[in-house]
This record gives sequence, structure tokens and C-alpha cells, in this order.
Amino acid sequence: NKEIILPLTVGVPNSKNVWCNEDGTWRYIELDKYGFPNDNEIYDYNEFDIIFLGDSFTRGACVDKKFRIQHLLKKSYGYKVINLALAGGPVSQYAIYKEYGSNFKSKYVIVNLYEGNDLFDLNEELNTSHFKKYLDKNYHQNLFKHQKKSNKIVKNYLEKKFINYSNIQKKLKKSSLEILILELYKIVSLEKVRAQLARLKNNFQRKKQEEKFKKKEIKDYELVLINLKELVEKNNSNLIINIIPTWDRFYFNKGDNYRLKQDLIKIFKKHNVEYWEFEKHLRKQNINPIKYYTFERFNHFNIEGYKLLSEFINIQLIN
Repeated sequence: NKEIILPLTVGVPNSKNVWCNEDGTWRYIELDKYGFPNDNEIYDYNEFDIIFLGDSFTRGACVDKKFRIQHLLKKSYGYKVINLALAGGPVSQYAIYKEYGSNFKSKYVIVNLYEGNDLFDLNEELNTSHFKKYLDKNYHQNLFKHQKKSNKIVKNYLEKKFINYSNIQKKLKKSSLEILILELYKIVSLEKVRAQLARLKNNFQRKKQEEKFKKKEIKDYELVLINLKELVEKNNSNLIINIIPTWDRFYFNKGDNYRLKQDLIKIFKKHNVEYWEFEKHLRKQNINPIKYYTFERFNHFNIEGYKLLSEFINIQLIN
């Protein structure tokens, strides 16, 4: 892209965005003026109990707004929370804190580290020249001050991305409903095929590269963690990593170092970073942990899963 800056947020800020559908109901996400899942009133404050970083689990994917963790923590336990989660890996999360989070004071910065794909996202991010720049402690885009330009770039990008849909809208005026349905079916089917092929490719690559992770991805993650910890502590806050388990860990009864969990824990201990294991809390419940995932499949948490996550965070902070 020829633009001077690269936006980091996902979706159009100050708007209601179509998001996801895992249980048969479409969910939307209302984004604030910076592109995060908060109400704009949150920026009347400059100090919070918690700044959240993470991916779609932290955003509260595929449930209604009132069941997402920042809303549950506010309503049930009285925490003042700002959610800076987006779809991405550790480098994106570090970049978001650098560009946005460091402008606020907080008691805690909690990173929900999803063991399902965060290390794979990290690998992709470090293969992107722009994200690599963030490993330089002095690199900064000043996105917090250039949000209008960032918003414009995001909007223009999405308009180009969905050009096929606008073409169908034009065709609706000239053609019958049957033709419109066929055109939509072509796009949806093609996207499904692409998504399935991508999943198969990723699964194959993950199995093939699992051993390499112990050397490269773990080392890369350690570097990002060191940088994030330093920045968080410089801002007089406390960094906490909360490991979010995958559905398949429970379904296939995987061992302790599945998804390199123990390798990550070694890094946390080495650098004196507090870490939590949400998996242990899930296992303490009286039901099979897979029941906290939508349709008991490889999906995001259901309503009960997010409730349990917010309960766990509150318990850990009290302790």
C-alpha cells in the first residue's frame, strides 16, 4: 500500500459491523472511534482497572454485546475496562498497546493468549515487513493522533474488497431474483471452498511445522513478550498472560505441552511474567469443558463460556 500509515484495527470505526454467525444468528460488533469494541464514552476516562489485549475470544466473538467479557466484568464485578482486542497475533497485540494502550493508565494489562492460532499468527506477522518494524522499540506510527486518516484507509480498503457485492446490487435492478440468488450462491460457495482449503492447508502446515515451533516461534514470541512487558511496566502497569485453551485440547484429551503450552510457561517464568491457565478453571467445573464452546465444536465460547471466563478473571485478580 502506498499510504504513509498502516491501520491496525479491523472493521470500520464508529459503525456497526457484520461479524460472525456460529450458532445460527448473525452477530454485529459496534466499534468505537478507534476501531475497538467499546462505547465512545469510555474515552472520557484516562485510567482503567484493566486494558485487554487479544484476538476474537477477547473481543467476545459470536455472542451478543452484553455477554462479552468487558461488559460482564463491568456489570457483575464493577471493573473499569477498555478492550483493545482485534483479530491478530502477539505482534499485532504489542503494536496495539504501543499505538493505543500506552496512552492510558491501568492497574493491569491482560493478554488473552489463544493457544489455537496465536503462534501461527505470529509467524505470519513476522513475515510481513511492516509488522517487523514494531520489533524496533523506537518505531511508532502515532496512530492515536492520526485516526481520521487510518479510518479513511480502512473504509477505502473495505469498499474495494467488497466490489463484487456492489456489482450484484447493480445486477438486481436489471435481472430477476433467480439470477441474483445464483450470483450470491457463486460467491458464498467459492468463499466456502477457499475457507475449507485454507483450513486444510493450515492443519497440514501446523503438523509439519510443530517441531520447528520449539525453536523459531517460541524464540520470536519471547522477544515480543520482553518488549511488551518493558512497555507495560514503563507505563506503571502489571502484565498478565491468560492462556485460553482450544476446544480440541479437551475433545482429544491432549497433554500438558499441547500447542507448546509448557514451552510458553517456561518463558513466562524466565521473565517473571504472571500467567493464568483458564484450562484449569474449566476442568474444575462439573461438566465436560467442551460444553463451553458453541455446539461443543471447534468454535468460540458460548454464553456460559464467556461468563466463566469473566468469573475466572475476577477470581484471579482478587487472589
